Amino acid sequence: MKVLFIFLATSFMFFACNKEVDKSDVLNSKNLNYSILLKGELSGEEDIERQGMVLKNQDEFDDLSESLQLNISDLALDFDNEQVVVVLDNLKTTSGYSLELQSLTLEEGVVKVNVTENSELDGSDATVMTRPYIIFKMTKLDNPVEFQW
Repeated sequence: MKVLFIFLATSFMFFACNKEVDKSDVLNSKNLNYSILLKGELSGEEDIERQGMVLKNQDEFDDLSESLQLNISDLALDFDNEQVVVVLDNLKTTSGYSLELQSLTLEEGVVKVNVTENSELDGSDATVMTRPYIIFKMTKLDNPVEFQW
């Protein structure tokens, strides 16, 4: 029985380790882990254009929290190992819009943030100026970040 187990374990290691992997795909495209911290709509009073930004320290995070009037200073963040990404959409004339993070990848040395806009308009949405946003944290990287809408 012991010999059979050793034979099976050796065979498994041989075949599992012998699998060929295209290393260029692994190096050039990698899904990154993230955690959504907040998502919603701002009041629309902020004088900010559609944009994405990367916050790499607590001061930047606190400044953004204050300027957007978000109560997010109590979030547990480790800026030694994490960075916060903020995506703000264009100003909307009604409520019912949101942003969704479709993918976060590392491709050819560039972090790509792919965001889509969702519209859940059903006729009962308020006529009010809003600005959809999404805020998430990810592992801290020195790579450039590209935002795709």
